[in-house]
Amino acid sequence: MSFRLKIVLMTTTLITLLFSVGGTMLIHTSFQNSLEKEEETIVNTNEMILRVVQYVGKNDTWISEEKLISVISSLCQQDSIYSLRLIQEEMVYSYQKGDSVLEDMNDASGLEENQVQISYFISDADENFMQSSMKFVINNRDYYLDISTKLTDIYETREEQIRLFQGIFLLLSLIGMVLSWLVATFITRHLRRLTKAAKEIGGGNLSYRSRIQSNDEVGALAVAFDNMAEKLEENITLLKESAEQKEMFMGAFTHELKTPMTSIIGYADLLRTQKLNLRDQADALDYIFSEGKRLENMSLKMLDLFVADKKEVELKWCSPSKIVDYSVKHLKNIFAEKGIWIEIQAEAGSCLLEPDLFQTLLINLLDNARKAMENGGKITVAVKMTDVGCILYVMDEGKGIPGEALKHLTEAFYRVDKARARSKGSAGLGLALCEKIVELHHGSMHFDSKEGVGTVVTVVLNGGAHEKENE
Repeated sequence: MSFRLKIVLMTTTLITLLFSVGGTMLIHTSFQNSLEKEEETIVNTNEMILRVVQYVGKNDTWISEEKLISVISSLCQQDSIYSLRLIQEEMVYSYQKGDSVLEDMNDASGLEENQVQISYFISDADENFMQSSMKFVINNRDYYLDISTKLTDIYETREEQIRLFQGIFLLLSLIGMVLSWLVATFITRHLRRLTKAAKEIGGGNLSYRSRIQSNDEVGALAVAFDNMAEKLEENITLLKESAEQKEMFMGAFTHELKTPMTSIIGYADLLRTQKLNLRDQADALDYIFSEGKRLENMSLKMLDLFVADKKEVELKWCSPSKIVDYSVKHLKNIFAEKGIWIEIQAEAGSCLLEPDLFQTLLINLLDNARKAMENGGKITVAVKMTDVGCILYVMDEGKGIPGEALKHLTEAFYRVDKARARSKGSAGLGLALCEKIVELHHGSMHFDSKEGVGTVVTVVLNGGAHEKENE
């Protein structure tokens, strides 16, 4: 059963209950007032008769019962008196207007002198009567006077009121039900909006809000519901971001393994298949060890960057030119296989950097340049020192980047050439990682590219500068 229907039923029940009780009490009160008026009238008649009879008895000592009943009858010639009965010992003298009801009247013997008793009786014709009984004494003789008045009009009026009340009761019940339905519809309109909002959110539309403006309890519930939905959307967004960060971590970590692992495997294979002099062996082993340690450190740093969403890293005084020389030294053989050589133009000096992240930034930019130069060519790596850090330039002679793709380059999983990137196993995370590293160094990254000519990547790092030193 709907809440609206419950309101209608409860309201209608309450209205009908109150109206029925109120109407019944009103009819009953009206009926009782009519009876009280009849009682007052018949009591007044009794008192009047008593005073007249007592006066006649004082002036006529030997008054007969026939004369007494005649006097009383003359006093009772009014519409309200239906019958009267005078009893003196065994003698009964009577007067009545209609059918005989004397045998139906109540026995009033046992009354005290001048005492009036009111009672009711129903005649054989099922008519209602009110009876007034009184005892008085004249000439030392006890008399009992019974007067009856017909109550048919009062009872008929009550029946008419009951029939009228039933009709009004039915009409008002129908009107009350219709009004209750309208009121319930108005009251529950906000609940219907809340229900719709709950269904929308349950269906995945997390941005849907009830937006109910009301100053009552339902309005407070709507505000609490919208706040809950807002928090829910935020939490789900955070969960999605967390899942994306974990996915980015796995993709970025895999991406970062490729180039150093290629070199490590190459040096390991060289050591395994060829006889090298002690210097070359030491150089190969040093590279394998240093790259292994760098990958170990890199995995921890990337875990902080993507999973823990670390906002700051510990910067150290480093020479960017040395990091460039070291990285290019061990990549040049791999690049040479593709017909690519690397030229270095690096100023001496130191600045605040995270060395492993800076090397990762450089390797990713070089790797992107290599992928863009399918026919070989030259890559130029330049480093310029500034007062607050350094500027890194990576220039290639590749096929260039379309203008509409430049603004999307640092988006995670974005790939300019999706078919080529998929064939080479690219996840589209390299430049997204570079963007993150640049942010940690309080810098910026800019791309200038022309299709068929090449691309220039300018990276400004503002971690902090140190005086230049000769290498």
